[in-house]
Amino acid sequence: GINAEYMGKFKVEPAGGMETDPSALASELAHKEDLMCRLRREFESNVELIDTEYTSQTYSMRCQLLADLNKQEALNRELLWLDLVESKRKQVGQYFAEEQDMVLERAEFCRPAREQFREAAKALESVSRDQLLEFRRWQSPPTAVEKTVGAYLLIKGEETNGDSWTTMKVQLTDAYWSSFLVARAARIDCESISEKVLEELEPFLADIECQPKALDQLAVACGNLCRWIHATAQLARLLAICRPRNLHPGLIILRNDRIQKELAVLSERILQNNAQLSLHSRSLERQKWALKNRYDQPMDRLHDAFVSTASQLSAAATASQ
Repeated sequence: GINAEYMGKFKVEPAGGMETDPSALASELAHKEDLMCRLRREFESNVELIDTEYTSQTYSMRCQLLADLNKQEALNRELLWLDLVESKRKQVGQYFAEEQDMVLERAEFCRPAREQFREAAKALESVSRDQLLEFRRWQSPPTAVEKTVGAYLLIKGEETNGDSWTTMKVQLTDAYWSSFLVARAARIDCESISEKVLEELEPFLADIECQPKALDQLAVACGNLCRWIHATAQLARLLAICRPRNLHPGLIILRNDRIQKELAVLSERILQNNAQLSLHSRSLERQKWALKNRYDQPMDRLHDAFVSTASQLSAAATASQ
């Protein structure tokens, strides 16, 4: 699928007699330099075409891999929490009460996520007016931006009637952002975010195009909003895991067994997905290597012709002095 039209037509004309006119040689040198630039641009364009095709072909696979990794991390966190509960139960004895006896453990369990949430809220506060203008400049935003806006409004529980961007643009004014959005984002009660909302957020959180660094390239303010969404969802998930449930030891054992089975299935799927992505990646490198070889031959001939002409021009200039 590459565009080799220019390379296919390209030919290095065989050298004729020794040219001595400096003006003609300078013109020929400029022509060869232009040919090299065109050939290089065509090569770079085809590399970009191959990369784009790879990204498109592996998009769903990479999103599924990220979703599985997110799920794996959540299940491992739940296992850790259940182990902490059982250890504390054995330590306290028959009067163990999860809500009272696990307060310190719950705080430590969620501490890294709370710190990440605070940092994300500060990032929203740091957004400048120019960055906000950059965020709201679109009449019809890129898909990743629209998904980010939709995820934010989902957390807030706002109805969009199918048009999240129109709903959001009101909140991207300077006054609203600084006076309401930032303040409310910092104070949101993550424990109040329902399991249903967290489940609806999962596709967004696993979308490789909706990660903070990717959105930074489109608009810094949108990237920071995305960081807040990810941090909020992470903290809400951990708070849900360690919410007091006073499970009987027998139920904890059953839950442990179910988690282990889910983890085994996930691990197998992650291995298979990584193997498939490795195959695609090797195929991508082979395509690039073959493409480079195709362009190296005419480029080398052209470079040699350029050097030869440059030498002739230098000799002609010396002779004319």
